[in-house]
Amino acid sequence: MDINQKNIIYDKWLVFFSLSLFSILSASSLVGQKPIKIYFLVISSGTLLFSFAYWIVALITILYGYKAARNIINITTLCDFFITGIIYFSLQLPNPEFWNDHEAYSLVMNKIIYISFISTVSYYVCEMLNATILFYLCNKFYNVINLYYCVFISTSIAIILDTSFMIPVMLKSSQTTLLVIQKFISIIMSKLFFECCLILLLPYLCYYIINNINAKNIKKCSSVFWLQEALDGK
Repeated sequence: MDINQKNIIYDKWLVFFSLSLFSILSASSLVGQKPIKIYFLVISSGTLLFSFAYWIVALITILYGYKAARNIINITTLCDFFITGIIYFSLQLPNPEFWNDHEAYSLVMNKIIYISFISTVSYYVCEMLNATILFYLCNKFYNVINLYYCVFISTSIAIILDTSFMIPVMLKSSQTTLLVIQKFISIIMSKLFFECCLILLLPYLCYYIINNINAKNIKKCSSVFWLQEALDGK
């Protein structure tokens, strides 16, 4: 199958997935500074949101093809860089004399810019890797059981690399190396746990979209034919 196939179909589901990706990317950057402790796990609020991004990219790759996934990753990355740029340039503008909270505002927003830039670069690299690995794996294995493994492998590699991108942020906010290691392991474990839960729903959502939304158009893309045959037991 041609990795650069020309017949990309854009329907309401693909638009929904694209907007969801952009919302997740932006929101995870905004709330990424807020740490959460769940028993022995120490993670950021953005970790909870970002896990859905891997799942959505996997879904787009399976249903709409690698080229569609790549285009959406490019667009959402550019949009997030654009928002980060707006925030940065707004901070450079002079403040009115009566605004007493500008120092606290600038402190918070500068941290958001720093985290947003790193997370956007990480998002682009890791999601491209996720989509590429998944595309090649899906064209080698042809049943539902292997679909779980394919998605798990591609998202796991992306998760480990993505978390590695955030090490500078952890070093900047943590006092000890031990705490950085704890955060690193906690984030990977939590993301993998969320991914495992979401992966179980993936084939059934694909099946629903294929058979109830726009099957004829979706079948023109990627490797949907083998997924539908596998789910139908053909």
